[in-house]
Amino acid sequence: MELKKLHELANQTEQQLQTAINSSLERNEQLNILLDRSDLLLHKNQAFGIGVMDYRKDMQRNETLNKLKYIAIGILLLVVIVLVVILNIILNHTNHLADRNTNIILE
Repeated sequence: MELKKLHELANQTEQQLQTAINSSLERNEQLNILLDRSDLLLHKNQAFGIGVMDYRKDMQRNETLNKLKYIAIGILLLVVIVLVVILNIILNHTNHLADRNTNIILE
């Protein structure tokens, strides 16, 4: 009888151990699934972070290009104004010489 109780206790303990092992294996599988998901999310976040950084770099590059365009347009406008002023001075000087030549011929 005592042996029967020990045998039943051993069977019960074995069943409990088997249940614990099975639960442990299920938890291990769930943890592996969670690990895979977290790796996937990590890679997505890294890709998103890289995408955001690339977007910011593109925006900064576009801002710099726009500034350079405005500077180039300003310099070009300044050169045109200087050329117009120089051309005006030359034409006024030429007209003044032509008027003096006409006055000399008329005298």
